[in-house]
Amino acid sequence: RKCRTVTINRSSHIFLMIAWQFLTCWCLQQSGCINMVIAERAVSRRTSGARATIRKASPKASGRALQNSAKPSYQVVHLIDALPYVFRAYFALPDSIKDPEGRQSNAVVGFANFVLKYIAEEKPTHIALCFDRSLTTSFRNDIYPDYKSNRALPPAELKGQIARCKKFVEALGIACFDDKRYEADDLIATLVTSVTAAGHKCIVVSNDKDMCQLVGPQVVMYDFAKGERYNEAGVVKKLGVKPAQVVDLLALMGDAVDCIPGVRGIGSKTAVHLLKKFKSLDAVTKLSSVVSLLLQCVEYHSRWEA
Repeated sequence: RKCRTVTINRSSHIFLMIAWQFLTCWCLQQSGCINMVIAERAVSRRTSGARATIRKASPKASGRALQNSAKPSYQVVHLIDALPYVFRAYFALPDSIKDPEGRQSNAVVGFANFVLKYIAEEKPTHIALCFDRSLTTSFRNDIYPDYKSNRALPPAELKGQIARCKKFVEALGIACFDDKRYEADDLIATLVTSVTAAGHKCIVVSNDKDMCQLVGPQVVMYDFAKGERYNEAGVVKKLGVKPAQVVDLLALMGDAVDCIPGVRGIGSKTAVHLLKKFKSLDAVTKLSSVVSLLLQCVEYHSRWEA
């Protein structure tokens, strides 16, 4: 039988292409390949009901994973401390960069380049970004009013760009979190706790030494700007103590960046030496109490003999 020849004009061709794409997406959805949400956890009952929804970065990556019968039983979740990269872009790029509305946009452009570069290089399947909303309303300011008092508030030109950076990330379908009372560090730590408890792994993207306390068998810290990754051994090499001792280290030597005083006369080297010897701040405190008591006894005995 002779085949009939059908002539398709341009509008019909476009319609068929759209229909084909719609049918493909529908088939993928029915097969479970398109599943943008893999985890939903409450960050905290006290964080205004913020939900920790980790979104997949690429449906294609999900499809490839389903085709791989030897895929691991865990997922790797990338958690980015966003604000340092916004500040870096703001101070590195010229303020002459503006959007079509004439608004200064150097931080937005630099931050967007960072996010896109990170996704291109690391190819994350699960990713979220956490922002700091305020420098003065953290619960730590209630405990210690001078907390971060040495830091200047962001200029108006930058403050507006921070909001647009967040909108950019959300437009990519990536989960973003911030809170008035809790800092990005707290939100990342909460997400790490939830993700690792479910048997998954985390890459914490930050250059903040405070984050080193999160490193463990399932957690790696990644300083993207330097291209350096820190596992447990890496933290020991970097700070001189184990991840579990980072809190005690900062308590002893203080943290000038956050305007937190340490113990008078104890610097980083002495703090590291004490923790290597006595393992924890509690042990050091008990020792200092014993030494203080012995000194008082010696002083009393000297006075009694005199």
